[in-house]
Amino acid sequence: KVIIDHATGLMWQQSGSADGLHEKVAAAYIEELNREGFAGFSDWRLPTIEELGSLMEPIGKNRGLFIDPLFDARQETLRSADAGSGVKTRWWADFFEGVVDDAIRAEWEPQVRAVRTFPLNADVSASQTTAKGKPVSAGERLRDSKIAFASGWRSNSEIHVMNADGS
Repeated sequence: KVIIDHATGLMWQQSGSADGLHEKVAAAYIEELNREGFAGFSDWRLPTIEELGSLMEPIGKNRGLFIDPLFDARQETLRSADAGSGVKTRWWADFFEGVVDDAIRAEWEPQVRAVRTFPLNADVSASQTTAKGKPVSAGERLRDSKIAFASGWRSNSEIHVMNADGS
């Protein structure tokens, strides 16, 4: 099963790996999804930390996890493709605590939920037009949208803002 996020243009695995996966095993997991053509596609990848952050909910909605109930609650921590700021660290998302962090060391084993870019519907809204009266495409609306999320861990509260297109 997959979940399509039309706000970010991403398609996610609804579930993911049952167990935590070491970095090399996580890469093999993604390769296997692509070899099988999971959900009819062969361009699955590990998400960026911004993409994982876009899944973070402000309150525990899914059996106490800070992720939408549409997603499988068995994946409490998810691995990112992004390197962290320290030696041999990686960014990861912890949906049990509701935080993203780069303190995960390469030998730790968070779970994996694959993602792929999903082409946004090119339909336009009649109510949204440019200054010249031309319709605004879904992609143009998304490019101007922002996603904000707050994280607070160990008395270190932060607010993060990213573009809805993942950049």
